[in-house]
Amino acid sequence: MVEPLPWNGWSLWAGISGVFGQNTHYKVLQQTSGGFYKSDSTQYKLEPLAWFFLQMLDSAIKDIGVLQARYRALKRLSESAEKVLACFKSSPERRLTPAQIMEETGIVRRTVQNSLKTLVQEGFIQRLGAGAGTRYQLVF
Repeated sequence: MVEPLPWNGWSLWAGISGVFGQNTHYKVLQQTSGGFYKSDSTQYKLEPLAWFFLQMLDSAIKDIGVLQARYRALKRLSESAEKVLACFKSSPERRLTPAQIMEETGIVRRTVQNSLKTLVQEGFIQRLGAGAGTRYQLVF
């Protein structure tokens, strides 16, 4: 599991970390070395590896706009919406009801409802179901 990087500019590049676990990375390494260690580094074919890194950088740069928009949306959240979002982040696998969120945060129902509406609109959580059976889940 990859630990998230602290917000210092490098977290924008953290999005590419999952790509390295894919088979593509290993295929490129295979092309570079032929599957064998060579004591003379000039025997490696570095062009496929260079192209792979350039493609990953290009992909990451394209994602920066999305990540910046998400970060700005996060910074615009009210204090109560941040508390509600923290409930989801503490156990992301859970689907929470407004009553559970009220219990965990101590925030009144109307404020929880407004916060949930904001979080759904901003794409941080998704609404599942309707009426009394409505639950909310963190979006990854």
